[in-house]
Amino acid sequence: LAGIDYENAKFDNTSLAGTGFPSAEFVYLASAAEYTNAAQDITANSLLSYYTRVNVDILNRYVVTGTFRADGSSKFGANNRYGYFPSISVGWKINNESFLKDVGAISNMKLRVSLGKAGNQAGIGNFASRGLAGGGNNYQGAPGVAPSTLPNPDLKWEETTELNIGLDFGLWEDRLNGSVDYYIKNTNDLLLNRPLPPSSGFTGIDQNVGKMENKGVEIGINGLIIDRVIKWSVGFQIAANDNKVIELFDGQGFDAGFTNRIDEDQPLAYFYGWKSLGVNPQTGDLDFEDINGDGDINGDDYQFIGNPHPDFNGSFKTNVSYKGIYLDVFFNFVQGNEVLN
Repeated sequence: LAGIDYENAKFDNTSLAGTGFPSAEFVYLASAAEYTNAAQDITANSLLSYYTRVNVDILNRYVVTGTFRADGSSKFGANNRYGYFPSISVGWKINNESFLKDVGAISNMKLRVSLGKAGNQAGIGNFASRGLAGGGNNYQGAPGVAPSTLPNPDLKWEETTELNIGLDFGLWEDRLNGSVDYYIKNTNDLLLNRPLPPSSGFTGIDQNVGKMENKGVEIGINGLIIDRVIKWSVGFQIAANDNKVIELFDGQGFDAGFTNRIDEDQPLAYFYGWKSLGVNPQTGDLDFEDINGDGDINGDDYQFIGNPHPDFNGSFKTNVSYKGIYLDVFFNFVQGNEVLN
């Protein structure tokens, strides 16, 4: 299989507000005494992709799949517009081997190993690599133009390399089936808006500034309990993931929201602030930990106060059907993550 894909998206938005309507019954802008807050925004992006895939089945026991794609995005700098993403996966149908063919209870057993690279362009604007200037910066009735973003011609694709080892199984003609997967994802050239000092005249610049690791386990089990006039099936999934930022630009951490921060050797966007010691019974106010013991609670007393990522999450579902009448019940859950109160 081989192919080419081209995508072009353009967004054009114009807005206008009006004030001074004769009464509440007049709801169209044509009835306004004065027009205000006129605004227009036009943006676009393009993506050109080339891809190919090859599948090989050997003796109905070994399956090899290789893929390769090249993606070019208008979002990135002229020096790094294209990213190249290969992958390969190997599957072993163990149930087709002679030593398992006569085991009637096993209807499916497949061992999978895959290694591949994927790209990401989300999280940045359509013109993130370019130095832009914006109009509307008027002064005393004279039109004005001011720079709005810094150029970065070296901006490029964020890349994630993933190793996955998995086992699929089915028992008793797949009435009980499931899968177990272990994965390691290493992300390089993270796309982040790195803060700049105010003296630069800009708040930040979009850059490839670091590395991140995710690793974890996913388990899924499904079963058909009753298969008669009444049918009853259940399913259960659980996943555990460990997230950590490995490297940042010059090792410099930075704030990423109201109470979130990004630092090396910490989970992405962890909670950063004062650690509460409880309520002071004398004042009714919260007491916070004074890390350096100087008697003042200030920015020097900020610390790691929570991980927004759960230790594990999962779901449970069950379905009961009888002569065209269905009842579906679904639950999901997370465990071990902190939330901001």
